[in-house]
Amino acid sequence: MADPENVLLTVARLIRALDEEALAALASKGLVRRAHKDLENGLLVETFDASKPDTIGLKILEESVYIGASGPAGASCSCPASGVCRHILLACLSVDQWAPADQPTEESTEARSAQPMESFNESDLKRWAGAETFRQGIRLLDAVSEIGDGLVTFLDGVQCHWVPAGFDALICNAEPRKKNAYRVAACLTWLRAQGVALELPGESGMPPMDMQLLERAQRLISDAIVLGINHLPQSFGQNFRVLSVACRVNGLVRPALELESCAQEIEWIDQRHALADSARLFEKLARLAALLLTLQNQGDQAEMVYRGQARSRYQEMGHMALVGMGAYPWETDSGYQGLTCLFWAPNEQAFFSWSESRPKNSADGFHPRKRYEEGSPWPGGGLLVNLCQSFFTLNHPKTNELRRLSAWQSSTVENLRPIAQTDLPPLYADWSELLQQQEHKMGLGLKHGIPLDALCLLQPKIWHPPQFDEKEQALIIQLEDEKGAILPVILPFSSLTQAGIFYLERNRKPEEKLLLAHLSHRPALRLFPIACLAGEDRPIVQNILFQPMPEKTHQWFGFKWKVTQRTIPYPQDSDAFTAIESLNPLTQVLSPLDDFLLALAERGFRPPSDSLPAIPLEDLGFTRLANQLKHLDSPQDLLLARYTLHLIQSAAQRLPW
Repeated sequence: MADPENVLLTVARLIRALDEEALAALASKGLVRRAHKDLENGLLVETFDASKPDTIGLKILEESVYIGASGPAGASCSCPASGVCRHILLACLSVDQWAPADQPTEESTEARSAQPMESFNESDLKRWAGAETFRQGIRLLDAVSEIGDGLVTFLDGVQCHWVPAGFDALICNAEPRKKNAYRVAACLTWLRAQGVALELPGESGMPPMDMQLLERAQRLISDAIVLGINHLPQSFGQNFRVLSVACRVNGLVRPALELESCAQEIEWIDQRHALADSARLFEKLARLAALLLTLQNQGDQAEMVYRGQARSRYQEMGHMALVGMGAYPWETDSGYQGLTCLFWAPNEQAFFSWSESRPKNSADGFHPRKRYEEGSPWPGGGLLVNLCQSFFTLNHPKTNELRRLSAWQSSTVENLRPIAQTDLPPLYADWSELLQQQEHKMGLGLKHGIPLDALCLLQPKIWHPPQFDEKEQALIIQLEDEKGAILPVILPFSSLTQAGIFYLERNRKPEEKLLLAHLSHRPALRLFPIACLAGEDRPIVQNILFQPMPEKTHQWFGFKWKVTQRTIPYPQDSDAFTAIESLNPLTQVLSPLDDFLLALAERGFRPPSDSLPAIPLEDLGFTRLANQLKHLDSPQDLLLARYTLHLIQSAAQRLPW
């Protein structure tokens, strides 16, 4: 066993080699800020005998932190939090308290920028990671966007920092189950940067691309535009479905789903269904054409985000601290209804969800409100309604890449307690800050972000009076921030939302409450409300869509029973309220062009003889779109022009006009 003094100096040297960016990747920026505040308040850190080989022990806030030769990435803490907690960060930031100052040497100053080429090779890496994780790391090589001194950055924002203490010590801000795959990709990138020749069989790890199948799909879309999307025979929907099955068989899951969605739209238009929308079909066809063109250009090297995955892969984690933040019911156009519960993970600084769904009118009598009042999906959780507004620890959870939690019965709930103010997600009182923070999380174009990243906890300065827009058939509340900016809360009226509308219209003091909402950018910036949080020290979660409705008592020959009373939303005041419409000036300018392209697709494509709408696209900086409109010679040209317009409109919706 190494001398304790040498172990202390070695660990301290590893920690001092880390900068703020590396510590933020180790945990999160929020936890780093919180740790700095704790130290500013005079926090003391003491060392103790860890009774473990090559490990130091630190006493912090009545918790015990153990850091070994693998550095902070392999540290552990006695608190129930999973991963790198605030106590481990406090140990790193307070290194000058418990370790003597280390005189800078040539070895220590180059420790962080040194590359690990002399200490390992491809075989060592594969032996450490295992065959499956090694293959996953190979697939991530194409996602590397930048390599610097001791730092590899990936396209999705994941970073891997080099720490000279072995593979386990590498600091990576990826999700726990993906960390090792990103570490493998980073190490292989460092090897290649040093000129090491790597023999990596099947780097993409995916089946060959079926180009003929992609060409068939492109021809089918072009034929639909030539005939006119308002005049397609029923057989066209069937042709889309046949191609969808063929794509799924060949591993092209995302094109298969897009084709199936287009087939449904075509059938609705053919049947004159109430949900039929030719503009929506045109947008989907344009996106599908762009996706197919991307797959054709990338070939066998196409990323998984474009190919899609047939099934989500759930992986087990150690344990997670979760905070119940609310729940909401939902229905789909395809005939399903379900319940989704939302949980905030303070250590991961991210939202997770659990859902259950059934076909409408299923034999087991499933209903979202009924399921919400039943038991937890995990043993030890009690009633689900209580779990959705409590702090708890979930042992051995299983989660997938979209951060959905599995109802795996080996997961158990412990440490159930009321929510404290410190358990909550970051609060936003400035809408411009909210939009800036979420801009990099939300996908633009063909790449989609994780839907849960659109959740946000707001602290409005003023809740304007609720108004019911009869045109939109939705309740609208304007939320004003500390700078006077406005974000609208929009809750469409339906059988599932009428309880929420009843609650929000009669909310006496909404300015005292926080709001958990889903931020959407289409067709304009808007918030979908999920839960209100009232109280300061012990916030109480009030699920908006599960609030009680008024009941009316009936009596007949001595028998009494209660029936839920339907309510009619308050009408809008025509003089004091303006219906929500797109106030985005760029969207209004481009609207005539959108209508022009849609008309070409609806009536059946012919090279346009009509003059284009007089919009100064080049003066606005949209040179690519202007050039595309000058050469509308084929259905493919029309689809790509519509997709370019869609990208401009999507980007414009992200701006707080």
